[in-house]
Amino acid sequence: MSEETTEQVTEEVVEPGQEADPVATLTSDLQRLQAEYANYRKRVERDRAVAHESAVGAVLTELLALLDDVDRAEQHGELSGGFKAGRPAQFNHFTHWARKIRHRRRSI
Repeated sequence: MSEETTEQVTEEVVEPGQEADPVATLTSDLQRLQAEYANYRKRVERDRAVAHESAVGAVLTELLALLDDVDRAEQHGELSGGFKAGRPAQFNHFTHWARKIRHRRRSI
């Protein structure tokens, strides 16, 4: 994750009866807004990455459950028609990847 940096903004304290320098005031406001925007952008990028990881994890969790079901059905001889019979090369490719994913999951 990226480190969040904040810029130090120095504000001039204006004594009563003195005029505030409009350029210094506007510069200070601009620096503050730039720092706020930079922090906002970093926070959004970090949240987006977390949401992406969460979505990928949810999909993989469901996919692994499906792969486990298909593998158990194959072990019990319950896959005789449909996808296995009609497209054996694709089915073998599918089960190969299922085993590979399952092996990675167990090694984690």
